[in-house]
Amino acid sequence: MITQEINDVNYLAIKKIIDEFTDNGKNDKWFLTPIEDLEFTIRTENCLKFAGICTLEELKQKTDYELRIIPQFGKKCLAEVRAILKHLENKNVD
Repeated sequence: MITQEINDVNYLAIKKIIDEFTDNGKNDKWFLTPIEDLEFTIRTENCLKFAGICTLEELKQKTDYELRIIPQFGKKCLAEVRAILKHLENKNVD
């Protein structure tokens, strides 16, 4: 249920990034997108910044455990991050 709500909320932001990079021939650079561009919730974005995670590339490399040990990063934050990464992978961007 949470994942579906997150997908609905962030779909337009994700689609914009995907479209921008695929339309401009930048398929190899999508992973450099700053996390701010994905419109995460404030808590998720702040936790990621606190942990020094600034781009999709850095975020994609993290395991669930590595994310969960970030202070204040709970189940909802993890679900939000995983939903966005799954959506991007389903779009065959990488």
